[in-house]
Amino acid sequence: MQRSWIAASCVSLLGVAACDDGKAEDQCVALLETVCKRSRECAEELSGEMAPSGFEKECLDAAMQGLGGKNCKDAVSVSSSYDTCIDQLNDVECNKLLVQDDAGAVMLKLPDSCAKVIQVK
Repeated sequence: MQRSWIAASCVSLLGVAACDDGKAEDQCVALLETVCKRSRECAEELSGEMAPSGFEKECLDAAMQGLGGKNCKDAVSVSSSYDTCIDQLNDVECNKLLVQDDAGAVMLKLPDSCAKVIQVK
């Protein structure tokens, strides 16, 4: 279940572009690492329990697979909202980052600044 909400959220991070500034792959990885770190922190905060061992690695693996058939190696640039996205991910309240849908499933709700922040070829 965890993989599906991470993967769906990661697809919303993608846009399409054509030029490569050389740092985009690293910025993509940094963004996904931030998403996974905050997901772990918030899951622990909201549940009152420690996340399972390897949570962040599994999250990162799922995130990489969830990039709409792309991965960070396909990143060519980031949008102008990249820094804002990172800041908001680090600052957002946990109950606004991890939300439950009507069926009770936990979903990752990324800040609006993160939409299409990673540009891929």
